[in-house]
Amino acid sequence: TAKAANLYTCYPPDDFYDYVNPPLGKGLPVPGPITPLIAIPTTSGTGSETTGVAIFDDVPTKTKTGIAHRRLKPTLGIVDQDNMKSMPSSVAKYSGIDVLCH
Repeated sequence: TAKAANLYTCYPPDDFYDYVNPPLGKGLPVPGPITPLIAIPTTSGTGSETTGVAIFDDVPTKTKTGIAHRRLKPTLGIVDQDNMKSMPSSVAKYSGIDVLCH
């Protein structure tokens, strides 16, 4: 969400789907540099703090899609081990399984 919000704030598109990956969107490239972003994950699993991909559920079409461009990659990722230690065990279990799936 933060990556997409950063992009849409820096370069508001004419249509929401302009940057969204085809076939749902046009897949337009990010036009220029975006504001530096610090990503702090709340769970393990996707590694989104290290990628240039923003995934979201598109409710109107009932699909999962995203925006991908190297400029979306966060400037810095901070992993807070205390946060990871304090999460509910079910969240830790399922995010751990997510790590193995990726």
